[in-house]
Amino acid sequence: MNPIEKITDWYFSKRAIPYWCIILLDCFLVYISWVAVFWFYYRGAMTLGNIVPLSRMILIYLVVYIIYFKIFHTYTGIIRYSSFTDLLRVGLAMVLAGITIFLLSHYINHIVDNHTILRTSGRLIVLSTIFGNCANVARKNIG
Repeated sequence: MNPIEKITDWYFSKRAIPYWCIILLDCFLVYISWVAVFWFYYRGAMTLGNIVPLSRMILIYLVVYIIYFKIFHTYTGIIRYSSFTDLLRVGLAMVLAGITIFLLSHYINHIVDNHTILRTSGRLIVLSTIFGNCANVARKNIG
């Protein structure tokens, strides 16, 4: 086997990127999606002024996302080749996490902070879920 074949075999194998790296990438994309939605919704200065409580809230939300990523095994499979089933698992994990966050948002808002700016509305949750879903689906298709 020549060196180019070894590299391509490794690159397209399941061993190329460890599962925990894929989960971290998914979490990073979800975090960036939430920050972007807050940035667009509340404008930059207000978002940056509240980045610490916002990050705490997003980290709590990430626990919900990680649970659904684990349930649907969105980190398995090869990143470069995604079947419809892989994309469906990512979509279901993101949508169900969004629904769970919507149902828990009242309690999470009280846990994190009493800042009225950080109160997540249904609109913010839907937009963040859509952005995060698009980012994760794009991540699954990038080669």
